[in-house]
Amino acid sequence: MGYIVRCTMRTLAGSLERRDAPGPSAAWRSPALRYSAAVGAVVVAGAVHSWLMAVGNLAPFITFYPTVLLVAILAGGGPGILATFLSAALTDFLWLPPFRTYALPTRATDWIAMGIFIGMSLLMCAVAERLRRSSRRETAARIEKERAAGEIQQLYDQVHAEKERLALVLSSISDEVYFTDTEGRYVFANQAALREFGHRSVEGIDVKKVISHMIVLRADGSPRPMEEAPPLRALAGEVIRDEEQIVRTPRTGELRHRQVNSAPVRDGSGKIIGSVSVVRDITDRKRAEAALREADRRKNVFLATLSHELRNPLAPIRTAVRLLDSPAVSQIDLKRCQSILSRQVAHMASLLDDLLDVSRLTRGELTLKKACVPLRQLLDNAVETAQPLINARRHRLLIELPPGQFALEVDPVRFTQIISNLLTNAAKYTRIGGHITLGCRLEPEALVIFVRDTGIGVSQEMYTEIFKMFVQAEPGHERAEGGLGIGLALVKALVELHGGGIEVQSAGRDRGSTFTVTLPRSVIVADPSPAAAASAGQPAHKVGPRCVLVADDNADGADLLATLLELSGHEVHVAHDGIEALELATRVQPHVALLDIGMPGLNGYEVAERIRREPWGGQMLLIAVTGWGQEDDKRRAKAAGFDHHMTKPMDPMQLESIFAANPAAPRA
Repeated sequence: MGYIVRCTMRTLAGSLERRDAPGPSAAWRSPALRYSAAVGAVVVAGAVHSWLMAVGNLAPFITFYPTVLLVAILAGGGPGILATFLSAALTDFLWLPPFRTYALPTRATDWIAMGIFIGMSLLMCAVAERLRRSSRRETAARIEKERAAGEIQQLYDQVHAEKERLALVLSSISDEVYFTDTEGRYVFANQAALREFGHRSVEGIDVKKVISHMIVLRADGSPRPMEEAPPLRALAGEVIRDEEQIVRTPRTGELRHRQVNSAPVRDGSGKIIGSVSVVRDITDRKRAEAALREADRRKNVFLATLSHELRNPLAPIRTAVRLLDSPAVSQIDLKRCQSILSRQVAHMASLLDDLLDVSRLTRGELTLKKACVPLRQLLDNAVETAQPLINARRHRLLIELPPGQFALEVDPVRFTQIISNLLTNAAKYTRIGGHITLGCRLEPEALVIFVRDTGIGVSQEMYTEIFKMFVQAEPGHERAEGGLGIGLALVKALVELHGGGIEVQSAGRDRGSTFTVTLPRSVIVADPSPAAAASAGQPAHKVGPRCVLVADDNADGADLLATLLELSGHEVHVAHDGIEALELATRVQPHVALLDIGMPGLNGYEVAERIRREPWGGQMLLIAVTGWGQEDDKRRAKAAGFDHHMTKPMDPMQLESIFAANPAAPRA
């Protein structure tokens, strides 16, 4: 019997999990159903027992043992006990004498069989109930474990996804991001950090080990001790904000400026569990700041030099004017004053022209007007421009040219400006009585023009700096004629516009310097145009008397220009505002009108436009004489109807050339 019980237990043990699992077995949780099932099982067992008894003699309780066990296992201990006593009562009623009565059994064997049955059944019920409860606990534990495992896996998946998302976000940041643990070891670095230091991974590497292979300086350039490393200080609880340092990076080996922010990372209880550092490369910003400071310094030097350069010619101009006011002035002094005034005004005009040229170059509006001109003529024009300063400082000028004659296809005005600027620069920075050489030589691929002097020289570190805007070899206050520091920058830009280059060489301080201009061989024209050479040296035609209208709200300027024109034999009418100028033009209908732009009433543009609308104004020569000399001003003057645009201070010789090139039209 014990063997049968054990086999049955093992067979039905697996059903416990299925019975307690979710699904149809959940119906067994109803007590009414479980006890009804116990009654039904006993009835079925009784029917089977009756059928077996009809076939042959059978032990009284043989069919009820498995029935009680099955009920106890499937329905529980209570239904099993019910099935036990129902089975005992049914057996006593049907198969134990006296039959079909509920009298107690009369035979001792029946008592023993019933006792064994009840005892064994109650034992099976107890064991089954215990197994059932144990299985239920195990199932609940397993379900709880699976649920916990599912939650852990879900949490792990979330953490992993968040980690990947964080890594993706940090990888997209251009700043370097590091995380360290409490032991000072890196646990994470984003892609920017890994690229900077050439690592694939820094996980587990000690911070001190990484820093020991680097040169780290404070912002002032002094060495930074290891204990001042921001990640280590953050682990001690310090928050570091925008601390600047200089690091020689392993990737490039150059010193880079970096800005570091570090802070401790704390858990919910406030305990430090690591540190995070964000490092930004600010080298470009530092360079930009240095460039701005240098530009500001150069601007201040430029303004101081400009003030100096403008005051210099004003001093002799004022003295000459005072001398001209003296009744005792001699003819010699008069001529000397005239020469001084002419030279100093030309110097001031040259300064302003240089400023305008630099402005045009900066905006990319300066264009070349090329022509074929003999080299010798170009150099002579440049020497003529610089000759007064060379003579004033008693320099000796030597010119070295290659044999033969040839012309250059260049902008003659700009090319002359290049050479004259170099000669003037050499004269300024060479002590009185020095030597200047202007030379030219032909090379297989280039035309080389050089200006050599015996002046103060150029230090090697200034070879490239000297061609930058507002840079001077000597401070302006140390050289009386130091200039604005824009001449060589302008020369370099003009040479490059011609497709060439310029460089300087010097043996050192007070040992002179050589500026070399190299132009491509393609600028050379083998056969110079005779017409160009003839026209360049052709004297101006005699200018006949003209009727001229001068309109300018600056009374002194208008009256002096009128006096100068009258001395040349012209008939001059003067107006001091736009309305008066238009009335005079209508009344006298002059050959030429010299109009200022910024006049009250009507400006110069409006006067010119109204003159051009009149039948008598179509052939009139209109010349704008103004202080506005930008390209936009010239274009606007042309659109208003002006034939020429002249920038103040105006050169009277240039005005006479314009008169000569434009024969007078008959007046109506």
